[in-house]
Amino acid sequence: MLGWTLVNAVPERVPDSLDDQAKKVFVDEWAGSARSLLIAVQSAVLPEANVILMNARHHAAQAVAPLTTRPFRFSECLHRPPMLDQYRSTLV
Repeated sequence: MLGWTLVNAVPERVPDSLDDQAKKVFVDEWAGSARSLLIAVQSAVLPEANVILMNARHHAAQAVAPLTTRPFRFSECLHRPPMLDQYRSTLV
């Protein structure tokens, strides 16, 4: 499943220069501290994209709307997305 929601918060950033193990340590420390609601991690699949994580321990997490979801398969992303027309209006 792929999910999204709108949140009025700026994500903290995991430094791109960290190796994979250091990124895991950084995110684990962030999750335990609850210092920010969101964190952005550079995608390993699409380096020009980010994966945004939400910290459920942060006090603002309870106000975040539930995710809108849709089916997702990486194999279907290798050509024109089959769900593009159906979900285009929610992406604008």
